[in-house]
Amino acid sequence: MERVILLGAQGTPATVTIDGIAYGVVRIDANGFLQVSASVLAANSGSAAGSVTAPAAGAVIATSGAALAAGTYQVQVLTDYGGTVGAAETFQNMQIRVGATVLGPVFTSPGTLAVAVPQTFSLNLPAATAITVNAINAGGAAAVYQAVIIWTPIG
Repeated sequence: MERVILLGAQGTPATVTIDGIAYGVVRIDANGFLQVSASVLAANSGSAAGSVTAPAAGAVIATSGAALAAGTYQVQVLTDYGGTVGAAETFQNMQIRVGATVLGPVFTSPGTLAVAVPQTFSLNLPAATAITVNAINAGGAAAVYQAVIIWTPIG
């Protein structure tokens, strides 16, 4: 059976889901290259992608959505800037959070040749909660903040 993935505007990430199983994320970067982050996800795994133009300080860029069940997860985060990047778009202007708790900044490569660098975390969620990637400081007026979160229960 043929599967077709429709991509949005350049730089906009899209989650690849086939027969209800999320296999990863694809996007076209600023140079027109296809970037793929692929993995076969186990049951109760998932992925989410988000994109915000000129985010306010603390704005949610991507979220797991509904609270994930308590447990230990392997979480992969990819972040990137698009649009017109400025002084606000530094290596560390996005962070990972579990609920309202800030775990720390995530590396984001600024500039026109920015490449999303996968970062992997092992997170213990003591209670049902969401995982988010947020802007730390306000973004530039024409900057597009992009993030992908992939989670897999490991215990």
